[in-house]
Amino acid sequence: MNYYKWIKSLSYFTIIQVLVQGINAVAGLLIVRNFPKDELAYYTIIATVLTTLLNVSDMGLNSSLIAIGSKKNDESYLNEVFSSALYIRKRLMVVALIYAIIISFFFFKKIASISYILIILTLTLTEWIIRFYSTLMDVYARIKQHLNILQVSALLYNGIRSGFIIILIISLPYTWITCLSGVFAALICYRYYKKNTLSLNYRGPVNLLLKKELLVLAKKQWLFIVYSLFQYQISLFLISYFGNTTSLADFGALSRLAILFQILNTVLSTIVCPAFSKITDYKKASKILFLIYFSYSCLSLVLYFFVKFAPYLFLALIGKQYEYLSKELLIMVVATLLSNASIVILNINQVKGWLGSLWFVPIASTLIQVVYIYLYGVSSLANIILMSVYVNMAVLLINVHMNWKGMQKMKLNNNAIS
Repeated sequence: MNYYKWIKSLSYFTIIQVLVQGINAVAGLLIVRNFPKDELAYYTIIATVLTTLLNVSDMGLNSSLIAIGSKKNDESYLNEVFSSALYIRKRLMVVALIYAIIISFFFFKKIASISYILIILTLTLTEWIIRFYSTLMDVYARIKQHLNILQVSALLYNGIRSGFIIILIISLPYTWITCLSGVFAALICYRYYKKNTLSLNYRGPVNLLLKKELLVLAKKQWLFIVYSLFQYQISLFLISYFGNTTSLADFGALSRLAILFQILNTVLSTIVCPAFSKITDYKKASKILFLIYFSYSCLSLVLYFFVKFAPYLFLALIGKQYEYLSKELLIMVVATLLSNASIVILNINQVKGWLGSLWFVPIASTLIQVVYIYLYGVSSLANIILMSVYVNMAVLLINVHMNWKGMQKMKLNNNAIS
């Protein structure tokens, strides 16, 4: 592996991601500062619906595609893998649609009119369908390490979506504006992907063996993914049940700030994980993992102490109406950093198929939540966020354990070969 070339690529991609996340942050902060409390609550819910649609229609297939598609550098093989994945995803698409409609009306029924629900839900479903196919081409670009395509597509989607929001949000502070912006951005991004991934044909015949292999790897993640979806929605339900739209708006405002801590995650999941999936040498893998663990730990400590000693700088970004959330902000940062660390390590485990203990995550997390609610209750926003700190800590430890076991298995394989 050419480490100089790899680090150079990481540096360029990181700069692009800083720009992309900066654009997103500006749009997100404008939403928080200009949306009325009710509209911000609607936006928080509809963003959850879109995330649910994307995750349920994937159910671990993207990481399975990377793990299996990286085995051979052959276009016909890749086309068969992607065609088989699309066959599975179309069936998951129906499940995602039913589930998203149910949770939309469940959350919206008391705080919005039916006509408004239908407008924003229709726009959200349109964006999801477009991104459903774009995601396949994005995974293909990751496997092939086409960094230019990934960089341009990220700038296109986020730049167009956030650009529309930045221009329109002050005069039209409504959730449907953000949904409409997402549709335009997704459509343009899809056309760009289609033009630049011509060699990918995901509409070919299904390979039954590859379909079975994809399902075996994806099914190991299903319990965890379903739990993760319910986990966030449980948080929203607890906030809306014990609080009101103001509590939901506070939670949504703090969540917008969490975007600022996601740059490293995006870089690692886009470049490092697909490249790591092809590494079979224990020493090389150990060096890369050490750099990931070390860099993320250092960055997390810097961010934590920065927020701890200067929370007003972050709260000023979302507006004076949220300046009382300094305690909640610090807890949210800890929860976010732990969650992001878990996601980074999980992404590595997914592309290598190191998922033996993933089933234990929902069990451990549920036990922690039950005990926490019994001892402390969840009558405040701070308590709900603090509960997620303990949950994310447990999830992180389980992922680190799976990572360690996977590395030990790689070491044994290397010793057996030598």
